[in-house]
This record gives sequence, structure tokens and C-alpha cells, in this order.
Amino acid sequence: MQKGLSRERTSYRSLNVPCDEPLVLVCCRKLIVWAVTAQDRRILVRHGVDSVTEEGCSWSYLDGWVTNRALILVGVRTSAPSV
Repeated sequence: MQKGLSRERTSYRSLNVPCDEPLVLVCCRKLIVWAVTAQDRRILVRHGVDSVTEEGCSWSYLDGWVTNRALILVGVRTSAPSV
């Protein structure tokens, strides 16, 4: 991970964010970090990511996996529950 990037500063010193297994893809948007494992294409999400702790604190698996053509999520809520 690289902190302090901007259009004027496109690279900087890297910070290692440990993970127990190799990753083939890491994506982030609006403080949400997703990753795909190399061996079985499972999906991880990074917890504890915020504007102060950009590297977060831990990974956890989501119920889903990635095929060659699609991202399959099982039981993931995409909107707030209705009251």
C-alpha cells in the first residue's frame, strides 16, 4: 500500500499490509478494500480501513468466489435493511 498519493505525487514509499495467503487482485474504492486469493479465488475484505488507518487492521472472507467470468457473492447485503 502507498500512503499520501495525489496527482502530483503518483508514487511514494510502500507499506506492507500482511495477508495469510497470496492475492491475485486488490481493489479499493471509498475506503473499501477487496482482494481475491490466488489459490481458490475466494474474496477477502479489509476491516478497519478509515481516513486515519488507511491500511486497516485485518482481513476476513466473504461468502463468495470469483470465476473466470463473474464475481459471485452469496448473502451480501447491498443496501440498508428496511425498517
